[in-house]
Amino acid sequence: MSRKLLAFLLTELKTVRVICKECKTTTEVDIERLADVTDSTDTVHCHSCKKRFYQISKPGDNPFGKLADAIHALQSDAIKADVEFIIPDDSATAN
Repeated sequence: MSRKLLAFLLTELKTVRVICKECKTTTEVDIERLADVTDSTDTVHCHSCKKRFYQISKPGDNPFGKLADAIHALQSDAIKADVEFIIPDDSATAN
């Protein structure tokens, strides 16, 4: 059995989608702005239904900000390795 794979390098990542599990609203965010996915009360919420994604307990504890920081660090020229994501397509089968 063979499988098709979707593979992409972290350096190719430019935009992420944040999908509300409550109302299914999708928001595309440039990774340069990912850390800004909070409001003035440091609450990460859906811009459509206002459902809270995550309550930040202290400044700097934004999980979207941490993800953005990790992406930026791994995309920097100082890193001498590439990170590749592999997404298998388990529905693909050989004939």
